[in-house]
Amino acid sequence: MTAPTHTRHAPVAPAHRDPNVLRWLGAYTTSVTGDVIYFTALTWAVAEAAGPAQGRARARRGRRATRPPSCSAAVCSPTGSDRAGSSSAATSCAV
Repeated sequence: MTAPTHTRHAPVAPAHRDPNVLRWLGAYTTSVTGDVIYFTALTWAVAEAAGPAQGRARARRGRRATRPPSCSAAVCSPTGSDRAGSSSAATSCAV
């Protein structure tokens, strides 16, 4: 007689119960959380060191202002010089 070709193996635990997977998941979660905290603190420290003027200048870079900062959208209207091809963006404000 020949020996059986198949042998019984212990059942494999599902991945969500495997201790190695759970260890890796815990380490990965801790690592990503630490990265988020680090970059949040770094951003806050740079903003504190630069002051409010630098933060505002960086946020507005690249945008073309169409209204003076003191105007609200409801009361500003473009003047005749704000037509296509004009290099200035003049507005008139009714206060």
